[in-house]
Amino acid sequence: MPTIPYAAKNKLSPPTRSPLIRRIPGKIFALLIGIDKYQHYEPLAGAEKDVEGVVSFLSSVLSVPPSRIKKVLNGDATRVRIIREIKALQSNRNIKFGDPIFIYFSGHGARSDVPVGWRRHTPDGKLETICPVDISHRTTVSSPPVTGIPDIVLDSLISELAAKKGDNIVCSIRR
Repeated sequence: MPTIPYAAKNKLSPPTRSPLIRRIPGKIFALLIGIDKYQHYEPLAGAEKDVEGVVSFLSSVLSVPPSRIKKVLNGDATRVRIIREIKALQSNRNIKFGDPIFIYFSGHGARSDVPVGWRRHTPDGKLETICPVDISHRTTVSSPPVTGIPDIVLDSLISELAAKKGDNIVCSIRR
C-alpha cells in the first residue's frame, strides 16, 4: 500500500515559511561564492548551480531581496576578490550590528602542510584551504603562485567581521 504524505492526506499545503524562519531578527545579508571553471584545476559541475539554489532559498523562503545577496562566480572569484568581498561586509553601512550574515562557498578545497615557522593549529599539522579560481602552483619569475585561502585566514577575516557587525554569522563551505 503506497504511503500518502501527511500534507496530502490532510489536504494541507506546505508552508512557504515556517514560524521559526519568520523570527529571524534583522536583515539577512549573503555573500555567495561558486566556482566551476578553474584556471589551473579540474572543472567542477555544480558549484554555480549550488549558488543559484541558495539564492532561490534566500529569496523565496527567507524573502531576502537581491540587493542583499552578493554573488561572486567563476572567473570573478579570485583570491583577492574573495578576501575583498569578505572585508567589504565589515564596512557595509546597510549591515547593522547583529544582522545575520551568511557566507557560502562552493568549489574546490585543498589541504597542505603548515608552513615552517607557523604554529601547529591542527592535530595533523595541515591547513585546509578554499581554492579561488586563480589558484596555481606553477611558479615562474613573472608569475608567482596564487595560493588557496587557508582556514586560519578565513578565521581571522570572520573574527574581524564579527567584531564590527556582531557574531550572527554563518559560513558554509561545500567542497
